[in-house]
Amino acid sequence: MVIDITKGIGRDKLAHFFASYCVLTLLSLILSDLWTILIVLSIAIYKDFINDLYLGKGKFEWLDLLFSCLPIGMFLINKYI
Repeated sequence: MVIDITKGIGRDKLAHFFASYCVLTLLSLILSDLWTILIVLSIAIYKDFINDLYLGKGKFEWLDLLFSCLPIGMFLINKYI
């Protein structure tokens, strides 16, 4: 039996998480931790606040921003604990 996790969370939230995770992973290979986190956070804020809310090019949701920032928390826990 295959479990479909996209039903409860939604594909959009998983896309936010996956995109942030990929960018975070790639940037962490070439930049310091602080710069990596700042860039990923800036991209998430730009996408959700500027692009979706201010410009109206998408639908703003707080959960999108949360799922974009979750990889940062995972990165910090994995790196320092």
